[in-house]
Amino acid sequence: MRICQENNLKIVNTWFRKRSEHLITYRSGHVASQIDYILLRQNEAVQVKNCKVIPGEECIMQHRLVCAELVVADMKKPKMKKGEKRIMTWKLKDDTNKTMR
Repeated sequence: MRICQENNLKIVNTWFRKRSEHLITYRSGHVASQIDYILLRQNEAVQVKNCKVIPGEECIMQHRLVCAELVVADMKKPKMKKGEKRIMTWKLKDDTNKTMR
């Protein structure tokens, strides 16, 4: 918890109310617990739409797959600012005009 506070991280798994079957990430015999988490930076965590554990999928024995859905915004290219055009005097062949800037 302290590491999350120092690095501005949020634990995404704890934001959504789910059935216990969609929260448990580790199961061994009669023991079941939530030990796998998804951490995101605080400014990126607002993009999370959903977070859950997929009950039927096991990535490693006894561990279940945790997934998060993110909303990714379209990144627009910044528009070029119109300004004065640059005259490339250094490309001139005549030496007297090269020094005029």
